[in-house]
Amino acid sequence: MFRNNVQDFERYKLKTFTLMKGLNLDTLDPYSLIEYVNFHIYLNDYRTGIELLLPLETKFRDHSNSELKKTIYTNLGNMHALQKSYKNAFPYFQLACENAQLSLNKHYALMTYYNVARSHQMLEMHHEEYQGHPL
Repeated sequence: MFRNNVQDFERYKLKTFTLMKGLNLDTLDPYSLIEYVNFHIYLNDYRTGIELLLPLETKFRDHSNSELKKTIYTNLGNMHALQKSYKNAFPYFQLACENAQLSLNKHYALMTYYNVARSHQMLEMHHEEYQGHPL
């Protein structure tokens, strides 16, 4: 029976981190690695997520799989935005949008257009922070 208590939470959390430590990231396919990286969003560990995604972004930068690239760029943009680093998020959202258009998936296009629009809005709202820094 479910007991919704702190002890259960701690037990499952400990098991989660034990499994994470034993995971060989080099054996993961790109989408599984992205799912692992997304878990870092729940942990508010955006820096680790970004560090794990950057080699994947480099590896697939010239690849023809626009859906994969859209996913990588969207996640990089989201993690930068969650750190309130809108200037760094913006180019990733733009790249995600470009790749979504190549994939011909209207759902992807919708999400990425929104991310670019929101990124423009956040840059404008925080304009003072970027005064003197080229966008």
